[in-house]
Parts: sequence; C-alpha cells; structure tokens
Amino acid sequence: MKTPSSSRLSRPILDLQLQTAGRDLSTSSNRVVKAFILLCFVVSCCQTASAQSLPALQTNDLIEVKTWKTGDGKITEKVLNVSLRTEPQYKFVLDDPTDPEKHYELRFIARSEHTLRTRSLPCWSADFRELTKDKASGGNFVGFHLLSTEGPGVGDYFSRKEWAAHFCPIEEPNEVLDGHFYPIRTERRFLIEGFLVAFKVVDYRYDETKARLKNLDLVIEFRNSPQDELLSRRKSAHAKSKNHLLTKN
Repeated sequence: MKTPSSSRLSRPILDLQLQTAGRDLSTSSNRVVKAFILLCFVVSCCQTASAQSLPALQTNDLIEVKTWKTGDGKITEKVLNVSLRTEPQYKFVLDDPTDPEKHYELRFIARSEHTLRTRSLPCWSADFRELTKDKASGGNFVGFHLLSTEGPGVGDYFSRKEWAAHFCPIEEPNEVLDGHFYPIRTERRFLIEGFLVAFKVVDYRYDETKARLKNLDLVIEFRNSPQDELLSRRKSAHAKSKNHLLTKN
C-alpha cells in the first residue's frame, strides 16, 4: 500500500496556518486602527477641555474705581440716558456748581481693540476730563483723564481697573483670550474728588459677522459723595500713602 508523502500531508496544514495567521494579522491591524482612532479622540477631548478650562475673569455686577484725583470738587448732579450708535464720537459737558470757571467733559470714542479671540473688537471708550476757563485766550485748559487710577505720567504697570472705562461686547471675558476687559454689563463707579460717576449698560446689539457694535445704551449718573464717605476715602488714601512710604524706606 502506498502512503501519501509528507509534503502532500503538510500542504493543507500549511495553507490552514497561513489563512489563520492572515485572519489574526487582519484582526490585529483592525485593533491597532481602532486604538489609534480612540487615542486621537482622547487627545482631542483633552485639548478641548484644556481650552475650556482657561481661567475665567470674575463677572462681578459692580466694580468701584478709586481714581487718582482727590479733593473736594463737586459736580452738577444728573442722570443721562445715552444711546451710542453710528457717530464715531459723542460729547457731553457738565458744570461744577461751586466754580463757574470749571466744567467737565465726557466723551465716548469708538475704538477697535485686538484680542486673542477677536482681531477687531468694536468698543466704546469713555474719556472724562476737567475743563478750566482760560480768560486770556477765551478757550479752556484741558485736564488729564479722570477715569484712571494712575493719573498723569507714564507707568510701567496698569491694573485691570485702567480698562474699566472700556465697553466691549463681551459677556463672560476670559483673561487669556479677552485681556483685561470687564463684562459689558458690569456697572462701573468711578470715585473722583468729591463725586462719583456711574455707568450702567442697559442694552446693546453686536453684529459679530460684521464686527460692528450697532448700539450701546447706557444710564450715566453723576452724584456728589456724602461727607462721611469723603472722610473715609481720605483716610484710606492717607493710609495707603503712608504704607507706600514705609515699604519704600
């Protein structure tokens, strides 16, 4: 009796082994591809979570700014309802009831600011200055910007409150992406000499596609400070100055 050769016996076995190995290799490849896709998804989620977890600035409803100008100056108390729209600049003049030669000028200037989030962010900037009559020329001496904590001169450091007079269409600003700007609806109160100026945004419309702030509606209040509040502010300013001198020495 003839017996089949060993090569004939091993050929089907070899083919079966190759087919099994091919299936195993295909399965392994699929697992590798699936693992790679899963890894990409995890990395993408981590990046998204990281971007979303950037530190957010406080969205306070009210901030109070103690400006550089101290003294007993007063202002005519009034409330203005202002609507800023298409004009590049708006101007208002207010009187000092104790000095007929002195006035205050409030201007709103349209600006375009640059942030990491928005290349061209339309904003309104408030500028408030003292005007003193120049009898010789008949014009006015224009003082320094009063809505500031730093005052005249050039400084190396500016606190976030230096941007309190800017109104930009940002509801929940992010310190990294939006810089120092406050939420647009945050009320701002500036303490100047013996009075305060308060700004409150009541409505605004922002066209993000056209980078245009269509309107900004505000209520602005000018109010003289009570005497006890003035005394408290003077004591606070004196203590701050004293501590500064002690630290310097």
